[in-house]
Amino acid sequence: EDPPLPMTGRVVSSRGFLLSVEGEDPSSGVVRFCLRHCRPWSSRVGVPWSLGSVVVAALAATWASLSGDTGIQDWAPGLAATCGLVIIIQAVLWSTAVVEQSVTIFKGMGLQFETKFALGRQSIEFLESDRIEAVIINEAVRLQRIVTYLAVLLRDEPSMKLPFDKMWPSMEILEPIFKELDHEFNGSGNPRVVGVEGER
Repeated sequence: EDPPLPMTGRVVSSRGFLLSVEGEDPSSGVVRFCLRHCRPWSSRVGVPWSLGSVVVAALAATWASLSGDTGIQDWAPGLAATCGLVIIIQAVLWSTAVVEQSVTIFKGMGLQFETKFALGRQSIEFLESDRIEAVIINEAVRLQRIVTYLAVLLRDEPSMKLPFDKMWPSMEILEPIFKELDHEFNGSGNPRVVGVEGER
């Protein structure tokens, strides 16, 4: 299972997500917001079912090859191929399963986005303050439902950065993050929602 959440700061729980806030000491100049699923990643990608099916299929294939029954041995290769396919699919799911996303505010310097995957891989991106135009909370229609997301608009660039592009937390989770970002980069401290986008 995933390691426990750090309890060094506030923790907000809403709609299947946990948000921990770390490093809120104003003198440090660093605040980190860490977002995780409430459920461990293994239960979300079907590990018990897939591993169980692979074990059963492998045992059946072994028994078939040792039994000497030619009828059973005929379908043993197909069963072995199915086991291999299940393992490949599961490996893909594991490699892309996200266990944590975080945004760290380095006051006066910029933002750092970090994504941690189930198999230990990490991706880190840093945005300097002078590249950041504004921070907004936006809405989009995704899979026939409206979701809210945090977006960082870039100066002189058409694209925007989504700190939580693998997760879709609720407004309750996003609001404390936005307030801190808004105060640092927008100077208003007033949460707002801008527009509704189409299917993403």
